[in-house]
Amino acid sequence: MDTITLTRTGTTPLRFTGETIARSDGQECQGKQQVRWHNLTLYRTEGGNYVLHVEYKTTWRGELGHSNALQVSPATVGEAIAGYDCTAYVQGFPPTPQHADRQANLLAWIRRMFDNQVSELLSAAGDIGETIA
Repeated sequence: MDTITLTRTGTTPLRFTGETIARSDGQECQGKQQVRWHNLTLYRTEGGNYVLHVEYKTTWRGELGHSNALQVSPATVGEAIAGYDCTAYVQGFPPTPQHADRQANLLAWIRRMFDNQVSELLSAAGDIGETIA
């Protein structure tokens, strides 16, 4: 296990000893480099808990990225990621009536990409998910 330090926007970094168990990099989608995307990483700590690191990345001029890391239990990983608003930091188009459709399409695209990444991340995590008998 390694010492891992994660950046969190607006607060101190989060440090722990652990290992990466799943990652989803959203910069490339459908063979195209994106200008706005999320990176999702799930870690297992030395103590058996999980850390979910969600980064919003952007190369769009005038728009800032955001990074957050949450300590979660194995049972609450899905709930934590479902509660994350993947469009909260997307600036997008000016808030005017003539740009409303373009903004709605942008936010819908961000949500679709994020949902696909969540599925990828949780599938790669292995032991996380619902089990029915």
